[in-house]
Amino acid sequence: MDAATAMDMAERLVEEKLNTRVKDGWFWEVKFNNTKRIIAQCVTKKREIRLSKPFMERMKRVNVKNTILHEIAHAIDFHQRGYSAHDYRWKKIASTLGAHPRASAKLSPEEQPYFKYDAICPNHGKLPSGFQRRPKREYLCAKCDQPIQLKQNY
Repeated sequence: MDAATAMDMAERLVEEKLNTRVKDGWFWEVKFNNTKRIIAQCVTKKREIRLSKPFMERMKRVNVKNTILHEIAHAIDFHQRGYSAHDYRWKKIASTLGAHPRASAKLSPEEQPYFKYDAICPNHGKLPSGFQRRPKREYLCAKCDQPIQLKQNY
């Protein structure tokens, strides 16, 4: 999905599902960032839902929508009780909105953003995470404790 379509969907959903429910004179905004580690976040102090442009460009439409609804559930939960967590109350709100009530997204490898360096375990192959800068120290595979090799992509 391209970034403009993701932003349009996010703004529409925030207006429809969040700003119409939370009537305290404050409006929530949707913003993009370029992070490759966090898919999205609800920043309650600034009333912002931040979406990762690299993730949004690669994710399937259904996962983009679920991510946005997930963050809207955090905003509503925060508005109702002053904080938000992935507990039973948040899960109930997320389910009501139509989101999958779980703490993290399950993305296919094609939906993951590109890293400058891929992390490769000699026993397990390419790992789901990578690096934007060449690490200064050696990393070990969490499953087998073997040193991770780096493959530069660009």
